[in-house]
Amino acid sequence: RKELLDLGADHALDSSDPGKMEEEAKAILGEERVHLVVENLGGPFLQTSINLSGEHGRILVIGLLAGLKSEIVLGQIIFKQTRIEGVQVGAWTAEEAQIAWAGIVEKLDASNQRPVIDQVFPFEEVQEAFTRLDEGPLGKVLVRVKD
Repeated sequence: RKELLDLGADHALDSSDPGKMEEEAKAILGEERVHLVVENLGGPFLQTSINLSGEHGRILVIGLLAGLKSEIVLGQIIFKQTRIEGVQVGAWTAEEAQIAWAGIVEKLDASNQRPVIDQVFPFEEVQEAFTRLDEGPLGKVLVRVKD
């Protein structure tokens, strides 16, 4: 988390446990609730996102790092009128992906932020690159195909 704060994040929550994450988020939010959640953990964290979302909140599920299945309280979704949407980037057309990427690049250029690169491996060490990915680095692990 320190690394994320050092990179300029306003807050970095503990994602090792849904209850801890919710506690920390509520301490930051106070009585406020979230309008939009980009949920990339899934599993038990989906209920945390529902708990933190406000009335008419929207949850975009883009990943399943914490599991494919979630147990959720349906009453909260109904009473808060929460929208939960699945987002599959792979379903975009080439043109849609280019437009989205152009928008990302524009925002990155304007912010002077650059992706964090953890390590660069030559192509001959591609297996070591996958091993490094399994270790959960903070930044990108790159494989250089040729010089």
